[in-house]
Amino acid sequence: MEERYPAEISGGSSKEQRWQGALIYDPKILLLDKPLANLIAKIRERVRFEFKEVQRKTGVTTVYVTHDQAEAMVLSDKLIVMNQGAIMQEGSAFETYNRPNNSFVASFIGLSNTYPQYHYAD
Repeated sequence: MEERYPAEISGGSSKEQRWQGALIYDPKILLLDKPLANLIAKIRERVRFEFKEVQRKTGVTTVYVTHDQAEAMVLSDKLIVMNQGAIMQEGSAFETYNRPNNSFVASFIGLSNTYPQYHYAD
């Protein structure tokens, strides 16, 4: 890739190169704000799993901002669901999916875990 000009690198490769380049500086924490947004599904899935592997190997604490629920569930050790700047729930993906704190969290995580007859604490 080092021989290529920026215009010759695909969107997925370009984003991948940016967050991998940030690791060169051996950061204590890495903030990624929607790093896979606007990628086609096939590339997004590949990069998602590559990112998880790199993160696991380096052990760098990473704050990963996304609106993609599947991405959040796959990549997170700890998940924080926010609504208009307020934390609605934090915990593991398993806890958040199986025991949502309120109807917002339940509907945000997915319709398969909402029950019309169930009344949430909100």
